[in-house]
Amino acid sequence: MKIAMAQMRYNWSDPISKNLRKALSVIERAGRGGAEIVCFSEYFLGKDAMIGHPSRGDKTDAALKSMAKMAKESDLAVICGATRDLRQGQRRPFVTCPIINSEGEITKKIDKIVLHPREPDWMQPGSGTEVVEMDGLNLGVLSGFDIFVSSIIQALRKKGMDLMFYQLAASTRSLLEVEQAAVMARCQELMTPVVAIGQLGEFFKRQFLGGSMTCVPQLVRHGATVSAGGVKIVKKLGSDEGFDIIELNMQELIQQRKRISFYE
Repeated sequence: MKIAMAQMRYNWSDPISKNLRKALSVIERAGRGGAEIVCFSEYFLGKDAMIGHPSRGDKTDAALKSMAKMAKESDLAVICGATRDLRQGQRRPFVTCPIINSEGEITKKIDKIVLHPREPDWMQPGSGTEVVEMDGLNLGVLSGFDIFVSSIIQALRKKGMDLMFYQLAASTRSLLEVEQAAVMARCQELMTPVVAIGQLGEFFKRQFLGGSMTCVPQLVRHGATVSAGGVKIVKKLGSDEGFDIIELNMQELIQQRKRISFYE
């Protein structure tokens, strides 16, 4: 499976149209490169994007439809960056990741469950965990602090997650290192590859640092037996805008996981 890592620089204060142009360009580029999935970072459309909002909803829906159209033309799926979603009967929006398939359909929305300490006053936490079925694989999609909560991770494992996408967000070097360490730890724990896309650019007057990475689990042989043996970082982006397409042999990775009975 070919996956496009889209570490797109954007500004929270920019209008949807400006951030959307960059996103559409990335989707088109990913399609030309043969990618089957492209994943964006949190809040990639900026502050004006809010699904279901009385005044902002129409522009947000139009942006998502434009991305869906480009996804279909490019024959790939899109994991949108976490976007606010104001639902009927709710006073505070959820933070949700719309999933667009290669037919240009929004098939699912995955809500952030664990909010940042500053978010509860103006956001609604999600509940429950879901995997996204795509081309015979079960994908897990996490954002923010979800990756630190074992119950969320284990719920996805029990639902047969084959590949994890994580939208990391850090404005300090120390938090970035902690989130990257969590990515590697979950990869090792689950024997499941993890693609993490870092938020890059201005967000609430702070600069977010990117730090996207993809890692895969490794096995180590001890005589006639094998066991989990750490992780391999396939690709790591720095603090600049970046784009890369990585290829994962998912069937081989799934079979590798099945060799370790603890994980099945």
